[in-house]
Amino acid sequence: MALDDKDGDFLNWYRGDGARGEGAVSTAGVPVELRKRLDDPSNYRPTRNVRDAVNVALMMNLPLLITGEPGSGKTRLGYALAHELGLEQPNYFICKSTSEARDLFYTYDAIRHFHSTQLSQEETSAAPFIKLQALGKAIFDALGTEERERMGLLAEGEGQKRQSVVIVDEIDKAPADFANDLLFEFEELKFSLPELQYGTTPEVERAFRPILIITTNEQRALPTAFVRRCASVAIESPTGADLRQLIQQRFGDFLAGESPMFRDVLALFEDVRARSSGEYVPSVAELIDLFASLIAAGVDQDRTIWSQRARIWPFLTVFAKSNEVLSLIDQRFDEANQDSA
Repeated sequence: MALDDKDGDFLNWYRGDGARGEGAVSTAGVPVELRKRLDDPSNYRPTRNVRDAVNVALMMNLPLLITGEPGSGKTRLGYALAHELGLEQPNYFICKSTSEARDLFYTYDAIRHFHSTQLSQEETSAAPFIKLQALGKAIFDALGTEERERMGLLAEGEGQKRQSVVIVDEIDKAPADFANDLLFEFEELKFSLPELQYGTTPEVERAFRPILIITTNEQRALPTAFVRRCASVAIESPTGADLRQLIQQRFGDFLAGESPMFRDVLALFEDVRARSSGEYVPSVAELIDLFASLIAAGVDQDRTIWSQRARIWPFLTVFAKSNEVLSLIDQRFDEANQDSA
């Protein structure tokens, strides 16, 4: 279904008529204040079991392994934790199929180092070609100035010791050996820099130990030895009153909690998730995107979505990512309109 002219011209950046425009347009359609609210870590509200799991992990100095479907808020928990503990933004590392254990601590540009040595025709230090990454930087920031100087990377950080939250995101995407290669490092929170002839970092004081948040979408089983060294919690997709409260908390005054649009979109979301038989179903993150896009477009919140089909339909591209889900939504609209006829 396409958006008809009679429904308004609020989506007019790309017309599809082949006519040459006069220049680029801004596609940042979500109001700035709404985007700030959606990104605000203070609006994150975990369930009690998630909160308790975080506190147990903190008490026991264990990494927290968080499972749950994509879009359930696993990564946001790390940002909310750093916010509530009064720490800076988390150090973030996203795992890839090519990730190696060393990548979590630092990267070394050996090619640039080689070229530098060739140009100067004398041996140069590897320090300028080493960049600390998420956990390496967190450990570095927890060390004293004397130890930082001994490492030869003082330019990487200045000031007092500090504690950091480190998010290791989607660890199940990394090669099978990735987690096994980190057993010692995760337990001891130490690493070495052989390129600088530097041995293993000293033990970090308890007050400055990095807080490790590790997420997995469970696309692949993790090694038993690795899981044994973590505290673990599953983030379940909320339903009913919990889902309603979550959405109201995230959007605040931007979304009328008693409006027909609010009620209908939540009903559509839960209905599609219940009826879908495929692997892909909309997540809470996609539900939030749908609400944000409808608000940005100025869709009438006081009308049912069933009575605004042409206006609502274009925004389902952020919500329905499979033919099955799109078909279920189409059926739901037909059923609702038949009931109201």
